[in-house]
Amino acid sequence: MGKERIKINSGMKSKRDFISEFQKIEFPFKDTFKNDKIFRKELFNEFLKTDKKPSLRLYIGKFYTKKQIAEGVSEPHNQTPGINSGHRIIAANIVASTKFEIRLRKIISDFDTKIHKGELEKKYYCHDLEQTNTIQTLKEIGTTIEKNLFLLEVSD
Repeated sequence: MGKERIKINSGMKSKRDFISEFQKIEFPFKDTFKNDKIFRKELFNEFLKTDKKPSLRLYIGKFYTKKQIAEGVSEPHNQTPGINSGHRIIAANIVASTKFEIRLRKIISDFDTKIHKGELEKKYYCHDLEQTNTIQTLKEIGTTIEKNLFLLEVSD
């Protein structure tokens, strides 16, 4: 039973990773994959065959929930005004970092250090959707279309 549970959890993690990667990257005809279960399943299978890469999203997830991140990002900044009492500009306004931003920078720095030292745990790695042949091909098609549209606009 233990091995089955690990396999199921691993499968769920892969699906969550796929959804997250799918949401964050842009590529032509993305709506086709959103709306067609067969295309999406084939892309998912191709995703599972890619090499794994370090995932900052997974690492930050060790410290914060999505809700906490959203709240931290929307936390108001305190500004030090760059004017004197006579309302004359003496310097640019200085925006101080929030506690959340300071902590997040530390987490990102630790993440980078662990990668460089080879100490990042494997649970913080995920497959890379952009490595799939499908996504690479679609991006090439998108680039070709954009170039041709630009040439058409220029020639008019």
